[in-house]
Amino acid sequence: MPGHRIETVAYGIGVVARSVAVPAPGIDTAAHGSCQVTQGIDTVACRVGVAAHRIGRVACGVAVPAHCIDTVAHDTGMVVQGIDTVARCIRIMAHSIGVLAAVRTIHTGTAAEQTSPVR
Repeated sequence: MPGHRIETVAYGIGVVARSVAVPAPGIDTAAHGSCQVTQGIDTVACRVGVAAHRIGRVACGVAVPAHCIDTVAHDTGMVVQGIDTVARCIRIMAHSIGVLAAVRTIHTGTAAEQTSPVR
C-alpha cells in the first residue's frame, strides 16, 4: 500500500531525525563548555596582560632610579678622576720642587765649599 509505505518511510525519517536531534543538545552543551573554557582562557590572558603591564610599569619605575644611579656613579667617577688628576699634579709638583731643592743644595754646597776657609 502506497500510503502505508509513505507512513513507514515518514516514520523511519522521523526516527532518524530524532536520533540526529539527540546529539544536538550534547553538541550545544559541549559548545557552551568550550565557550566557558575560551572565556576562562581570555580572562586568564587578560589578567596576564594586566600583570605584564604592571610589571612593565614597575620595571619602568625601577629603570628611572637605575638611570639616576648610573648618572650619580658617572659623576662620582668624574670626581674621582678629577681627584686623581689633582693628586698626580701635586706629585709632579712635589717631584719638581724636590729636584729644584736638590739642585739648589748641590749648587749651594759647591759654593760653600769654594768659599770655605777650611780645606
